[in-house]
Amino acid sequence: MSVVKTDQFEAFLKEPPRRAALFLLHGSDSDLASERARRLAPKLGDDVVRLTAETLAKDPGRLADEALAISMFGDKRVIWIEAGGRDLSALIGAIADGLPAQTCVLVEADSLKKGAPLRVLFETRPNAVSIECYPAGAASLAQMVEAEARRAGVKIDAQARDHLVALLTADPAAARGELVKLMLYAQSTGALDSDDIDAAASGGGASPVDALIDFALAGDLAALERGVALGLSDSGDAAQAAIRLAQRVALLMEIRQGGAEPERLHRLPFAVKNAVLAQANALAPEALARRLPALLNLLVTTRRNPALASASAFRALSAFALSARRGG
Repeated sequence: MSVVKTDQFEAFLKEPPRRAALFLLHGSDSDLASERARRLAPKLGDDVVRLTAETLAKDPGRLADEALAISMFGDKRVIWIEAGGRDLSALIGAIADGLPAQTCVLVEADSLKKGAPLRVLFETRPNAVSIECYPAGAASLAQMVEAEARRAGVKIDAQARDHLVALLTADPAAARGELVKLMLYAQSTGALDSDDIDAAASGGGASPVDALIDFALAGDLAALERGVALGLSDSGDAAQAAIRLAQRVALLMEIRQGGAEPERLHRLPFAVKNAVLAQANALAPEALARRLPALLNLLVTTRRNPALASASAFRALSAFALSARRGG
């Protein structure tokens, strides 16, 4: 039996116990549970199968079938179950003793009271781990800030870290999402100080979507790929990226064709204005014009097909990045 407290997760993630085959993430912070499941699953195996509580309600035998299946590629297999508020303790308990050595079960659940059957199952079995996901306190927020900074390759000193923790403490449940966006914003410079944090918090700094567009128009594919993984998590983010990319391209064309600085350029944050001027000088108007039909299609796709929005936005940003690397 193993219980991982909220502030112990980062240390746990570095080296999950090899003997464990059953993992439960639960707590009042559902976004944190989902984020931790996304980070834990690749640590457990390469062949990930996702099931929902609704799927198992319609086909209870599906879990046993998946548990006994062997990966086609011989990889470790992870069965990731989105349980929500459903009690799946009977189904999971039935397959817990017969799991193949190369198979793990990862369950993402809502908040569970002490004594709830699903929680008891994971807290009493020797090969199971129960991971708590509750809004973070100051100490765990500091660990979260440092971990996200390392993942993003962003330098942050102790003073800036403490300042950021103080801001995040006001709404710890939203801390993870805000922190990821802030680190994406900081990737363009590779560092984050207190002034940057205040600018981003007040809306005076460049947004995470601005950072993605800057990466694309600068031809920085590596930074773009890292940024998209953090910043296009849903269709709303992707739709915003499409709109902002279209606005940026229109502004670049206006600068190049008009030979002057439009009024709206001066309303941009200082860092964004400098990036826009550099992009306008680097990209020819005809190269931008060639991209307009694809850009219009992107705007339509992100509105009509939310499921395709993130992939479509990434393809469009990558196309601009490749074009910028080739000099237009």
